Amino acid sequence: GGAAGPGEPVLRPHLDTIFSSSLQSGAATREQRMRDGLGLEDTLLRFEFMRAVVRIAALLYTTASPGCADLPSSISSLLTSMALSLPPDATEMLSEPDTFRRERLYTSSAAAVIERYAPHLRLIFLAYAAETDDTAGGAAATAHSAWGGGRSPPARSGRGIASAAAARHETMSALLSVHEWIELLVAAGMIYAGVGITQRDTSVYSASADLHPPDRDGLSADTAAILFSASRMQGTDEMRRRDGLTNLTFADFLEAVARLCAYKVLPTAQTIQVAGCTGASHFFEQAKAGALEPGVHPALQRNDEPFMVGRPLPTTPLGEALEVFLPWLLERFGFHVPNDGPPVPPTQLLRAPTVARGLG
Repeated sequence: GGAAGPGEPVLRPHLDTIFSSSLQSGAATREQRMRDGLGLEDTLLRFEFMRAVVRIAALLYTTASPGCADLPSSISSLLTSMALSLPPDATEMLSEPDTFRRERLYTSSAAAVIERYAPHLRLIFLAYAAETDDTAGGAAATAHSAWGGGRSPPARSGRGIASAAAARHETMSALLSVHEWIELLVAAGMIYAGVGITQRDTSVYSASADLHPPDRDGLSADTAAILFSASRMQGTDEMRRRDGLTNLTFADFLEAVARLCAYKVLPTAQTIQVAGCTGASHFFEQAKAGALEPGVHPALQRNDEPFMVGRPLPTTPLGEALEVFLPWLLERFGFHVPNDGPPVPPTQLLRAPTVARGLG
């Protein structure tokens, strides 16, 4: 319930009625549910969920409620009360996806970095994106497993690295579901245990020999799902273009990865250069070996401040953050990223080579 509405006691007896009355009848909707592996009477499609929200708003925030002269104002009151329950620094989750694109993603520096690593990210995308023989019931069967549920996803063998031309052709029809997206992030060590919206902590940490992962380095599965949703290009026809509304194309995936880098604790490019390291992974290896300690590293006197790591600041240009994040991400999947040449992929990309959580 919301601050201005009657609240949960009024809502609870009506939830089943609201749910069932929001379901769309008709052969087209029934056929779509069957294709998606969804229950005919126990799952809401997106437009049905919107109906349910409207009905809840009308029930909780009647025209007798303060500031609710009509249904639009009732809906506004409900959504405002829901927003107030989010952490104070989670406001970016409520912003239009185009804000990130316009202000950070669609810049020449970010585009140049993404374009350079796109062929290598495509190989990771194809290793996790559903193949045609696994899309009908697989998403529903493995949905719960991504959040630690009782079912396990079907085992998939690794794919050999295809030629660039074959990879581009295969990318045209490949789609990445939210469960595959989270599985990919688990394999990269980016998902921490827990639920809720990940708060954007911009604290910095000393890169010392006893360096441990900061609490909640990375993001929750809930936040990963929100990034997934924000990265999809929206459409208006949920029935005929259902796949495009519920999955990521490769272009969408590149945007999701760009959004992802804001949640990883890493050194800056300048810190890596001063430390004489080849990249973030090498930096963490040196830190854990004690080679970056003040008085040990040649660039730091004993009383100097240590090298620091942290998440990118909101004011950090996205291209600058991606220069550090993307090589680190590729190395998590077995790529060799030399300092003076293009990344070299592994001979085989395994579907889920889950990496241990932590810095490095």
